[in-house]
Amino acid sequence: MSLRGGDASSLAKVLGDLVETYKLRAPLDEARLRICWDNLMGDAVAAQTESFLVSGQKLMVRISDASLRSELHLNQSDIIERLNACAGISGRHRISRLLFI
Repeated sequence: MSLRGGDASSLAKVLGDLVETYKLRAPLDEARLRICWDNLMGDAVAAQTESFLVSGQKLMVRISDASLRSELHLNQSDIIERLNACAGISGRHRISRLLFI
């Protein structure tokens, strides 16, 4: 079976190039982070999460319950580490600050 054009690029490389060309890395990372947030934090926290925004290396999460917000703030560094690991985010897109508003 012959390849058209003679360029044997892997599918992963072609998709990676498309993501970079159309600047889709940040929206895809934000979607992955949102899924990981819901999975890692559980249904109770996900139900109290009103908004979720990634801006650079900051993740801003609006939590409606003040006591839950303060409890999450105490575990902030662990949450950041777990979110980055779950979403597979590295480099300049890695979350380094987590703000609860």
